[in-house]
Amino acid sequence: MSASESCSVSSVVYTIQANTPYETSIHVIDGRRAGPTAVVVGGIHGDEAAGYEVGARMLDWGLERGRLVVIPEADADAIRRGTRHGAVGHLNRQFPTGSEPGSGLARDIWEVVEMHDPGIVIDMHSSRGIWGAETAFDGYGQAIFSAPSTAALEPAEQTVAALNRGVRDAYPESYEFTVGATIDGSEPMLAHKVVGELDRPGYIVEVTEDDTDLPTRIGWMESAVSGLLGEYGLQTDGAGQR
Repeated sequence: MSASESCSVSSVVYTIQANTPYETSIHVIDGRRAGPTAVVVGGIHGDEAAGYEVGARMLDWGLERGRLVVIPEADADAIRRGTRHGAVGHLNRQFPTGSEPGSGLARDIWEVVEMHDPGIVIDMHSSRGIWGAETAFDGYGQAIFSAPSTAALEPAEQTVAALNRGVRDAYPESYEFTVGATIDGSEPMLAHKVVGELDRPGYIVEVTEDDTDLPTRIGWMESAVSGLLGEYGLQTDGAGQR
């Protein structure tokens, strides 16, 4: 890794996988007051634009308290291709709990997580379908997936309650967000590894692509992430805390 200070005295940018097709930037943003640290990841899947677009927007958020470590484009190669996976393969199947990550890119991302010792990790995604909806397609959209512990579930439930006040004004009831208590370390995904190996809160935020445009998905994602961060004491001016 090579580090260089950005023009803002409150932020630092460094690079992983330099001079490779997977080169991507890590942004470390310090608030005006010390507080918890969060790692937020977008672009693990290159065809899920809401995540990496919100990751980019977060770089302009004001941060009153805490530290934000943002990886806007985890799989930059896949994003350039506009495909779910890049040449490294399915990045979100390369984080087995208790074992080494499955690629150099995954290892560097995991090293970022370990180095910054976060109190919360959020992985941003979008999906066709709606989690728990009575439809033929078993999708994952409109959900915040959490560890099953009460300590992890309560922040997700508070965030979902706030989100749904806006959703129900414009969409059918089936589009309201729910909480899935599924992150337990059993799958080789980043959030699972955070929960299973570090015993820290790891969340997956999923917005649906069904009959929604990108600006709507970005708005939901921004509100969900900002709301979760607020539940953990990171004070931002993101949409979920306005």
